[in-house]
Amino acid sequence: AKVMGPSFAGLNPASLEGVVIDDEAAHFTGRWESGGGLPGFVGDGYHYTGDASAVARFPISVATAGLYEVRLAWQPHPNRAKAARVEIVTPAGTEVRTVDQTQAARGAQGFESLGVFRFEVGRPAEVVLRVANARGIVHADAVQLVPAKAPPPGQP
Repeated sequence: AKVMGPSFAGLNPASLEGVVIDDEAAHFTGRWESGGGLPGFVGDGYHYTGDASAVARFPISVATAGLYEVRLAWQPHPNRAKAARVEIVTPAGTEVRTVDQTQAARGAQGFESLGVFRFEVGRPAEVVLRVANARGIVHADAVQLVPAKAPPPGQP
């Protein structure tokens, strides 16, 4: 998906809250297809694959250290992954979430919250989607970072 000027087929990443890392900025290994047939995507489309060895890495870089809510966008479809593995890699370590991409994300604009995490300036961080054992096609569209005011109840 090539960006021609400031127009986007989908949601303009600049119009969304916080920092958005679109699939155009992600690093893909394995066989991925790009598409735009499922509406509601961010930017000019998305990537998807059923290749079990495939991995998508969304790099995270913050201008200010602190707590951020990490959100993942996808467009639901019956052939999508029932158990897509999502790793949130932070300076403190890696946390794993599993998302069901046959169902719509539960947050605003097609994003689902993965939780609140601390990121540091200049320290490597990323959100990684792994296809192995996902039980369907993994859909990679965008990651959103929104500064968090305070950790939610029940989290340190």
